[in-house]
Amino acid sequence: MSTIKSSAENLTLNADGANNDIKFQSNGSEVASIDQAGNIALSGTVDGVDVSARDSVLTSTTATAAAALPLAGGTLTGNTTIAVSSTPKLILKRTGNNAGNGYIECHGADDSVDYKIAFGQAAGKMQFSTATSNAITIDSSGDTHFGTFSSSGASFGATQQINGSITRDSSTTTSGLADHYRFVNTNGFVGSIKTTGSATQFNTSSDYRLKENVDYTWDATTRLKQLKPARFNFIADDTTTVDGFIAHEAQAVVPECVSGAKDAMTAEVLYVEGDELPEGKVVGDVKTASVPDMQGIDQSKLVPLLVKTIQELEARITALEA
Repeated sequence: MSTIKSSAENLTLNADGANNDIKFQSNGSEVASIDQAGNIALSGTVDGVDVSARDSVLTSTTATAAAALPLAGGTLTGNTTIAVSSTPKLILKRTGNNAGNGYIECHGADDSVDYKIAFGQAAGKMQFSTATSNAITIDSSGDTHFGTFSSSGASFGATQQINGSITRDSSTTTSGLADHYRFVNTNGFVGSIKTTGSATQFNTSSDYRLKENVDYTWDATTRLKQLKPARFNFIADDTTTVDGFIAHEAQAVVPECVSGAKDAMTAEVLYVEGDELPEGKVVGDVKTASVPDMQGIDQSKLVPLLVKTIQELEARITALEA
């Protein structure tokens, strides 16, 4: 026999310590229970909503229905959506059979998804998204990715923008070299951004222990004469004339100074089964259109060619003067 005790502040059920479930009934039917492990299960109808159904949608601005979560064993089960119907709307949704699979959505005035936090996704990722693309992803290894990336983490497709300063913690010394970023791939350490007390270094790996077949006798002057320095303006800034190179022209002489290929385009992405389809879109429609994949140049890679050419010219001048 269970007992009930009450005081000015508390109501205690099973006060004699008996290991019994606590059940709540209405009109002779059970509507909720708390088992011996503390798990809460709801059943029946609350505010006209069948809260025991596995596929239920709760839409209410009242605390009563918002608290009427379809629970079994203390967890959401099946495909379950809990929503507040005011605008903007916040939705908590559990999908599939994986207990950790679900997301939180914030809907705008037109009921479209503005922001989403997804958790328990493939490979244990957590994603913070805008309406159309992933902004931040924390993968199962704890690594953080900014923008869209493939399952291997190798393909980044979104534009990144950081406003403000990138600083180290205040305990870092302001003198000498200090790491801000270290770049690592499957071959190990490949570069870094470091600071001194008043300057910044952008470093690529160059240790002699990483190199072989070192040759000091190549002809730099002949190659240098193949480069075609030019003056031009960028289309986006037609009032500013600058000195530089056309990427694919420099690539023919010093391939390592240029990234990308001439006239390259990004891959077109289509909607596939399982994608969230915007209104008016179907599987097979273009999700991301192909656009020019522009080449870039790292002009610092031209420095060895320039230095070697100067050395060769200096040697010829010295020989002539002799």
